[in-house]
Amino acid sequence: MTFIPMTQSEWIQALGADKFLEVSAKLAQKKAKARKMIAGRTIKKDKVNGFDKYSYLSEAGYKALINDVFTACGLELTATEVSMEKYEVPGSKQPNACFATWAFQTTDIDTGYYETSIVTGNGMDKGDKAIYKADTGAMKYFAANNWFVVTGDDPEAESPDFISKEEKSKASAEEFSKLLVEVTRIKTEANEAGIDVRDPNIIGWLKDKAKVSNDPKTAPEAKRYLAAVRKLIEGKKGKQDAKVS
Repeated sequence: MTFIPMTQSEWIQALGADKFLEVSAKLAQKKAKARKMIAGRTIKKDKVNGFDKYSYLSEAGYKALINDVFTACGLELTATEVSMEKYEVPGSKQPNACFATWAFQTTDIDTGYYETSIVTGNGMDKGDKAIYKADTGAMKYFAANNWFVVTGDDPEAESPDFISKEEKSKASAEEFSKLLVEVTRIKTEANEAGIDVRDPNIIGWLKDKAKVSNDPKTAPEAKRYLAAVRKLIEGKKGKQDAKVS
């Protein structure tokens, strides 16, 4: 489905500059209150992953926390699936993968003004749960990065000096999955800058100059794609700045 949230410019046009500043300030105050409430709570992980053997805060745990805090602060959360893409990860014990993009809309119930966060999630599974994991990942990413829900995970924990072939293969698959997340994000960024990466001319440029398709299949391709699209975005922004000056 197509999801097009209102931009700040559209809000200003609809409400007027003074009213826009008023309602956006009220929403900001409620968001600050919500983050303060979350920061003051002890958040315990309530589930254990049987495959990789680690504990985590479940989807239900995140939802209960956000719902409780949002209700107390006069906020409403609406989630809309923007896109869903399935793909395979060769050589992985969890070959079935899915990439999901969601729009999370935080609304001030007193004014009706809202802000939208476009968030992506990636899921891998040996069965048919990749879609569910991707959806859950997006929701958790939104909660952790927009509302600072801290569960105590250490993303920089040291790994053993010796890494087996199986572990290297898994790490490579995970790297590619993370790069695909970045690919989707930069596609969104390009769209916001006025660049349609689905345009045949853009696809042809990427193939000719970057030697990559619009849907990278390997980590090196994904890296080349990211670099090429960043170059397009920077060029577009440079032209816009030149017109303004």
